[in-house]
Amino acid sequence: MKIGVIHYDLNACGGAEYVCVNMIEALNKAGHEVGLCINESVDFEKIRNFFGVNIKNSLSYVYTANSYTVPFFEIYRRMLYGYSVFKKFWRIFDPDLVVVSFFPLSVVPKKYVEKTMTYIQSFVIPIDFRSFREDETISNNLSSKIYLMPIRAMLRFFDEFRDTKLLANSKYTSRLIKERWGRNAFVIYPPCPLYLDLPIKNKRDWVCTLSRFSREKRYETILEIAKETPDIEYHLMGSVSSDKIQYFSEVFKKGRSMSNVNFHINASIDEKKEILQKSKVLLHANRGEHFGICLIEAMSSGTIPVPHNSGAARDDSLVSSRYRWKTVSDAAEIIKICMDDWNVDLANKLRDKSRDFDSRSFQRHFMNSINDEISN
Repeated sequence: MKIGVIHYDLNACGGAEYVCVNMIEALNKAGHEVGLCINESVDFEKIRNFFGVNIKNSLSYVYTANSYTVPFFEIYRRMLYGYSVFKKFWRIFDPDLVVVSFFPLSVVPKKYVEKTMTYIQSFVIPIDFRSFREDETISNNLSSKIYLMPIRAMLRFFDEFRDTKLLANSKYTSRLIKERWGRNAFVIYPPCPLYLDLPIKNKRDWVCTLSRFSREKRYETILEIAKETPDIEYHLMGSVSSDKIQYFSEVFKKGRSMSNVNFHINASIDEKKEILQKSKVLLHANRGEHFGICLIEAMSSGTIPVPHNSGAARDDSLVSSRYRWKTVSDAAEIIKICMDDWNVDLANKLRDKSRDFDSRSFQRHFMNSINDEISN
């Protein structure tokens, strides 16, 4: 069977991209002919170095859209990308089923709804102007409302994605879908890279991060926390995609003058594992994170995850309330507590919990959903 996977930019190498990579692997292993629709040419070597997975041979066809960047109109570009590529990709590849792994503003033509599954990992621009990320609101000023008015109309009258089969990456996400759209979404926790081979020893008083450099990851908040804990060493790991260079430059400019802050850009999997193995804490500043794959990566290496007190970290009980924070000062104090709390027994408990989120579990549940859809 021919199955298409639609994403936006695999080169971002974030959690959403790791999900997409696992979808492709699972479909290929099951004997399906897999086609990928993407906006920018895939850097397969970067994917292999970052995730330790080679997907090039798993794909029978790759369609690259290469849509142009329009300053100040990124929302509209992404929406039009989702709508236009559906038709082109379907015409060229002629799939029996399409899986949308990139959700934000994916607009599905009505004629393809019954043959489309949407795996919702995050979404931030709803029809009613309210952000789906708690503690974060879309500006209510007049200029923002005027800017969003056309997309509001387009989503209301032309978008059919809510009628596709919906999958969600957490109970938190599923709850929001039910509250806002009145639809049920089946929860499949995303696959998480696990580093169970790393020895749990020689941990240092280090804090690390592991997320792409983009504004919603709030690296400026991480720098504020680092400023309040000058005796603790910070190692900021993350990928930088072409459309996020400006934001990274802002963060780097602020952080390079801080003696306790180190940057690791587009770190290889070996460098990532080395820093995780040495760190006692992984700090995550994103608010209302719909899952947070990096939290599980940290657990697997015996590192204590310290996320914002919101999203799946709270609603899905991914992280103990002892290690969740609301303010910069909270985070600074919790990090200090973690340096004293960390021990081998705690690290082993974290590692045991991480085993529930491996790639095999995701691929099994994902393929069950695929097979159910095919049989219907």
